[in-house]
Amino acid sequence: MTSTIYPLALALTLLGPAVSGDEAPPGGDGKYDFVVQVEGTKWDSDVEEPGPTRVLFRQGGECITLVTSVKNYMLIGKWKQSGDMICFPTRRDTVFVGVVYSDRIIGYEITPEGDHRRMIWTRSGPNRDAAQK
Repeated sequence: MTSTIYPLALALTLLGPAVSGDEAPPGGDGKYDFVVQVEGTKWDSDVEEPGPTRVLFRQGGECITLVTSVKNYMLIGKWKQSGDMICFPTRRDTVFVGVVYSDRIIGYEITPEGDHRRMIWTRSGPNRDAAQK
């Protein structure tokens, strides 16, 4: 239990800089009167390691993470969204915690050891297989 709580606490501490950096969040002042729901959508991140990655948010809290540069790498896990905060697995034993904007998700990928790196996910469209679930 402790190994799960520590990375999430670290992520919440680090999220302030994720959204208050030099670049302005989408929407100018970053204030919204709505929450963007990710269910049924797909998002891409162009990270150096392990390479371009796509996550599909399916109904029922299931997500599929695909690393497009690694043949046959697929991770099936669970995602959770609470307001504009989201958490989902990106690699085995590694989670991403971030803030959902209209066309981007900005946050940190966190390892069990507490190492982290900033990631930005860009909406790439609806998830065509979301209705099949």
